[in-house]
Amino acid sequence: MIVDDEMFNCQIIMGFLMILGVEDRKERAEIALDGTEAVRLMHEAIEEGDPHRYSLILMDSNMPFLDGYKA
Repeated sequence: MIVDDEMFNCQIIMGFLMILGVEDRKERAEIALDGTEAVRLMHEAIEEGDPHRYSLILMDSNMPFLDGYKA
């Protein structure tokens, strides 16, 4: 999961995934635009019985609503 309030930063990270050779990055990587959305997505994954859906979370530390530290 990529969590950043700036879509440009999310696109840059997706570009890094492409450089690293992650072929199905568009299908596997989800984007959340703030910490609240990221926490909601994690709760949904747990409720659906898939607590390991997000093996890696790249999160901005400074975002509106709920920052990376509090999330």
